Amino acid sequence: MKALLILGAALLLAADPTPLFDGKTLTGWTTVAGKPVTAGWEVSERTIHRATKAMDIVTAKDYDSFDLSFEWKVAPGTNSGLKYHFGKYGGKNIGIEYQLIDTGKPGDNLGKHGVGGVYDLLAPDPKVTPKPAGEWNVSRIVVNEKKITHYLNGRKSVEVVIGSLEWVAALNKSKFKDAADFGAKPGKILLQEHGGEVWFRNLSLTELK
Repeated sequence: MKALLILGAALLLAADPTPLFDGKTLTGWTTVAGKPVTAGWEVSERTIHRATKAMDIVTAKDYDSFDLSFEWKVAPGTNSGLKYHFGKYGGKNIGIEYQLIDTGKPGDNLGKHGVGGVYDLLAPDPKVTPKPAGEWNVSRIVVNEKKITHYLNGRKSVEVVIGSLEWVAALNKSKFKDAADFGAKPGKILLQEHGGEVWFRNLSLTELK
């Protein structure tokens, strides 16, 4: 009985999953400046496709604790990413990035810039690898208060607590070292423009209370 009560309480902490993409339009997405998306990104075959030169796009809403799942693929040579808790830190618009990149040859180790890691802070588990360019991957990001966990194709790739000794040590060695509160605030979800083709689909977010 006690276990059932605990389970029921846990279920009440999460809202229903919310699609971040309706499969037909870019409703709910804007440029970082809050303008409509008019170039570069398109909706194609129920995907958000960065087809030509564009700008980063973000959700209209800010998110704090959440469980986000999405599918993605990149063209050969593409470097992209999905950022979260995106906002103003140290005077710059930056956010925590789940790196998405064509790793090249199987087994290539990109370290802190590898798929599923925390970009420029923490490398992903080297045993957790993406599928080749052109094939769909499934990713998941769970932010439970300050604890963040990344998954790639059903396997955990990295886990860390924002503000922990591990986090601070990694931050101080990164390009974000001048932003002491980096990643610690609610922010937008961002799809990155980085000069190559990338596709996203089935973006679904559950807010955790």
